Amino acid sequence: MAAVLGRSVLAAPCAPHTPASTPSLVDDASIASPSIVDDASIVDDASIVDDDASLSLLPAPLLSDDAANRCPVVKLPRFLGVAEVAAIHAFADEVGDLCGAQRKCADAATGEPAWDTLYLSTDLRFNRRFPALVAKLLGAARAADAATFGDFGRGAALRPRVIEYHRVRRGGELRHEHHVDSGSCYTVDCMLARPDDDFSGGDFVAEGLEGRAFDDLGDVVVFPSHKRHNVRPVTRGERSV
Repeated sequence: MAAVLGRSVLAAPCAPHTPASTPSLVDDASIASPSIVDDASIVDDASIVDDDASLSLLPAPLLSDDAANRCPVVKLPRFLGVAEVAAIHAFADEVGDLCGAQRKCADAATGEPAWDTLYLSTDLRFNRRFPALVAKLLGAARAADAATFGDFGRGAALRPRVIEYHRVRRGGELRHEHHVDSGSCYTVDCMLARPDDDFSGGDFVAEGLEGRAFDDLGDVVVFPSHKRHNVRPVTRGERSV
C-alpha cells in the first residue's frame, strides 16, 4: 500500500517488542499501541535507526541481510485499482484522528513538516475494514517469494505487522541508505498518487532495482524487509504511499 496505506510490512507473528514509533501486531487480540507524536515535534530521519537493544528483542530474520540485499525488487504494475486506492485514502481521512501518527522530517528550506506517517493498523482498524485487500497483498508477497526470493518464508504464519500511510511533501526523504524494516519478512509498498502528475522526485532506491519502482497510481513493489532501501527527496507536490 502507499499514501493511504503507505507501506504494509508482513511479519511473522512472534514480535514481543514494539519500538516506540512502530506499531506492531502481535496477535489477533493483543496490539501494541503506537506512540502519537505531538504535531509540534518532528523526528529527524537520521535518528530513525534501529539500536542494538531494540533489534535484540525483534524476531530473527528468516533471510540474512546479504541474501535479502541480493533479492530483486518485484514490481507489480497497477496492482491496486483506482477504486481500491480511493477507498484507502477515504479510510485514512476517516480514522486519522484515531491512529498513531508521526512526523519524520521537515523541508530544509522552509522548516515545514515534509513527511507524515499514519499507522492505519492501530487497533487492527485497516485489517478489519479491508480483509480482502490484506489477503491480496499477502498473496502478492508470498507469490513474489516463491517465484523470486527463494521461498524463504514458506511455512511461516504471516499477517500484517504494521500498515503505514505516508504523505510526503517537498523536502521529504528517507536519507538513511542502510534502512531496513526490522522484524518483518516482506515489505509491500503501494503507490497511492500519480508520479509526475501529483509529485516529482521521491524515487524509491534499492540495490538491483531496474528503472523506476513506480510509474503509475496503484503500482506495487514487493521485497524482503531486510533489503536496504531509501527514498530520494520529493521536489514538488505530495507523494502518497
